[in-house]
Amino acid sequence: MGGRHVIVSVMKKICQILLMLIAFLADACKKDESVTFPPTILAAPVAAKNDVETIAGGSYADGNSFMDGKGTAARFGSAPGGIFETSGHTLYFADIYNHAVRKITPDGVVTTLKLPPALGIYLPHDVYLGRNSALYVSYIKQDFKFYLAKIETTGHATCITVPGHKSQRFFDLEDDRANNMLLAANYPYFYKFSDSSSVGAQVQIKAGMIANDDYDPREGPSIQAIATSQTGDRYFTSAYGKHIYLKDSQNKISRVFDNFSYTNITSIAISANGKEVYITDDGSIKEISVDNKTITTLVKKVVSNTPSGTANGTITTMDSHVPLLAYADHLTISRDNKYLYFTSIADFSTTINKIQIH
Repeated sequence: MGGRHVIVSVMKKICQILLMLIAFLADACKKDESVTFPPTILAAPVAAKNDVETIAGGSYADGNSFMDGKGTAARFGSAPGGIFETSGHTLYFADIYNHAVRKITPDGVVTTLKLPPALGIYLPHDVYLGRNSALYVSYIKQDFKFYLAKIETTGHATCITVPGHKSQRFFDLEDDRANNMLLAANYPYFYKFSDSSSVGAQVQIKAGMIANDDYDPREGPSIQAIATSQTGDRYFTSAYGKHIYLKDSQNKISRVFDNFSYTNITSIAISANGKEVYITDDGSIKEISVDNKTITTLVKKVVSNTPSGTANGTITTMDSHVPLLAYADHLTISRDNKYLYFTSIADFSTTINKIQIH
């Protein structure tokens, strides 16, 4: 009995201690009720790197495909040409079937440039703005000959040439950032044009480097698109865009990124430091890491009739006659290397867009 009494007595003391501890904690909590904490601050949502922003343009299903205006009030033709960005984020765009060159301010205001009628600009293909603000336009006249016009800020206009030719078709006009001049392409040469020159200087492409499955043999090989970096590298793709080539700063030419397959590269751009190459391939925009040799899709082509399942589990085929809803065509990288600007064609719609890349 004595031992049992001792155990009961110990248990009572333990309970008393626990009750005192609970009372102490409760009292402490009451004292802390007056303590305030800073409010929780929610971080602002960050836009995804490849969110697409439409700058200008829209549907011309109502029949009007040639309108100046701001943002989505503007209208462009059904075949977008080359696009070029100045250091102030002003864009110049070749509106092919409207036979016009359009200017787009950073806030999306679209105007049509007044070009000298004597040039006879018809079906302009690409544009470039020189360091002295002279505008270059690659185009076709109604005689279906090819020309490269230079329009100075004074309004003086002339067609510039290349050695041995009165007219020459240039498939792409590019800012040669390493040399601060225009670089135009037509196989088997690049042509360099300084702002003070009326005749292009040849930069030869080594013969035999262009794959023979890229072009129509009746016409011979040609350049589809070119891009340059500040390091002097020049990337280009041949017609029908299934391969990418590099003419580096040491004038060595090689086929690059051949671990990937391409359907039809219509445009190409490169970051200033030469670390990333961007392409439009069959309507999608892709980023290629030069160092890692990896490829990432930034903007995916969208079609209006994706395959859908049926009741019996089979897949219905796509109707090839239904046009695309979004198809990236030409692109250019901004001078500050933060954005890609690109044209997109769709069912009765042409837009100018941008995505952030850095």
